Amino acid sequence: ERSGTVVGTAAHPASGTVRIVHADGKDYVRYENLKTINGPDIYVYLSKDLEAKEYLSVGKVKSTEGNSNYEIPAGTNVADYKYVIIWCKQFGVLFNSATLN
Repeated sequence: ERSGTVVGTAAHPASGTVRIVHADGKDYVRYENLKTINGPDIYVYLSKDLEAKEYLSVGKVKSTEGNSNYEIPAGTNVADYKYVIIWCKQFGVLFNSATLN
């Protein structure tokens, strides 16, 4: 099981933990104790970089505080992705990231 600590940016403070979990035959990105600021058009990505050049969207942010799950599409090789990030599509801005260990 891979996990990481959520790290904010200068303009977007954040904290919490992210884990990749397997349940009921599916994989999920799970945020635990997430605390981040809200913004327009923010999404959760599995990403190979912090600039969202190579990524897979797992959904629009459901909540900016607490615990939430995002289903990873079947057939995704999670090992291909180093980060889980929250990204603002509208402005092309990184809100926070977690390096998966």
